Amino acid sequence: MMQWILVTGSKGYIGSHICKQLYNEGYGVVGVDRDNSSLNYNKYIAYQPCIGFDDIALQDVIERYKIKTVIHTAATSLVGPSVKDPDTYYKNNVDSMRQFLTICRDSGVKRIVYSSSAATYGDGYETFSEDIVNNPISPYGRTKMIGEWMLEDYCRAYDMSAVALRYFNVCGADADGEFGQTTKPSHIISVSMTRALKGESITLNGDTFETADGTCERDYIHVTDVARANVCAMNAEVDNFVAVNIGSSLGYSNLEIVKAVNEYTDLTLDYDFGPARPGDPARLVCDNTKAHQVLKWVPQYSDLKNIIVTAEQWHKSLLV
Repeated sequence: MMQWILVTGSKGYIGSHICKQLYNEGYGVVGVDRDNSSLNYNKYIAYQPCIGFDDIALQDVIERYKIKTVIHTAATSLVGPSVKDPDTYYKNNVDSMRQFLTICRDSGVKRIVYSSSAATYGDGYETFSEDIVNNPISPYGRTKMIGEWMLEDYCRAYDMSAVALRYFNVCGADADGEFGQTTKPSHIISVSMTRALKGESITLNGDTFETADGTCERDYIHVTDVARANVCAMNAEVDNFVAVNIGSSLGYSNLEIVKAVNEYTDLTLDYDFGPARPGDPARLVCDNTKAHQVLKWVPQYSDLKNIIVTAEQWHKSLLV
């Protein structure tokens, strides 16, 4: 008998990859997204209404397909815009989250996999493990933290279980070139690719950090590994609620990324150095041990070459 999984934000960067991963693993996929555009990965989705979380149609969909597991990726993201417009973030990530959880409870959903963020941690660390104190410093990070608290409370009160996946820098694209990131570039890999394709250079912020090459290091995780982590989280043995880091546990420096673009693609990306941004730490990398233990998940696609090659393939396709 087909097991149906509901994916919210199914037309997004991460959501679309999850839908394909589920389909390839034999699950039936029902997508929910307020975007009513027709994209080429719809072939992986059996049914996709254009509805929001305050719409009674969502409960109808869950009950019609007898859905017990929901993967919740829908949210308003990005740190910078959340500082300028916190109202939108609290409305979409907190108000709508409560409505969504209530519908899940009333419809008999038992497992929720939640797309959280490393932004829940805040600053002051170089290596992030789940046992450090969360101190988010942006409205976006705070809304994702509130989402985790709500999940934990609902699970305790209403006989549900949930896994919150704290993503680090999600990057790369589908290996088949079917889909990838379509929003404005948000980290150095996507920025580097778009600049190189335009024949533009890039300025790296700081070259005197205490790292091997003087540029800051960050944790990058391929979007396919993120999709795999979501499927693993659906089936993990979790009684109530758990939050888990999803990152590579590898630190790639800004200079390494630029050099990888020049080495692994036919593009040329020139660069120079500018001043470091105030407060920028030298290294931000996750400890993903808990993901190994709880989810039985390890990254398979997050080596820098694969990230760069798939990102190039995708960004080139946008120019066609």
